[in-house]
Amino acid sequence: MNSAFSRRTALKGAAWSGAATLAISAPAAHAVSDYAYYNASSQSGRLSLNSDGNRVLNLFTDLPVAPEPAGFSVGYESGQAVDATAQLARLDYYFAVPAECASAQEPQLLDDCTESWTEPRLVEETVTTAQGVTPDLTGYRLYVTSFTGPSNNPALLDEATATWPGSEISLCMVGRSAEEVTLYAGYVTSFTTDSGFTRDNATLVQQLTVT
Repeated sequence: MNSAFSRRTALKGAAWSGAATLAISAPAAHAVSDYAYYNASSQSGRLSLNSDGNRVLNLFTDLPVAPEPAGFSVGYESGQAVDATAQLARLDYYFAVPAECASAQEPQLLDDCTESWTEPRLVEETVTTAQGVTPDLTGYRLYVTSFTGPSNNPALLDEATATWPGSEISLCMVGRSAEEVTLYAGYVTSFTTDSGFTRDNATLVQQLTVT
């Protein structure tokens, strides 16, 4: 299994789960150049065998993986920034899976996340992981779903940081996958704060091994 890109500890279970945190710093030209906000996420995945002999692959961010809250969040550490309001320019969730994972059923959103996310769509793009790696997606299908929920939310001190409302993901797909699957998944975001900070296309995509 692969460790999360994080300044903190990623917790992983028999399936896969991990908290990812991307530290970000403002350009030196900004008056708030010493301010640094971070965006973070919790992700989990699991495979299960169904009665047809296919495997159901679930990906979800609606369970918190300590120390991060569930879903997507924006916050800052003590001494690094100030309380602010963050405004999203984009929040997308990308996931690249081996083609056989969705051979029987295309990815579908589950539960309440259908109210805040568009239906997953197949795209011909590349993704870059939080570690700066652009994986070879030959034999994979890359999907993206886009956030349609609230565009503004407080960016608060670490201990007070909470899930961006509606940002949790829960989805599944069905196919003839192997017992262990390597995939790539995570949020990509652009946002600004009313304290003068801007971040463009920050990626929390991770390589995951799901069993």
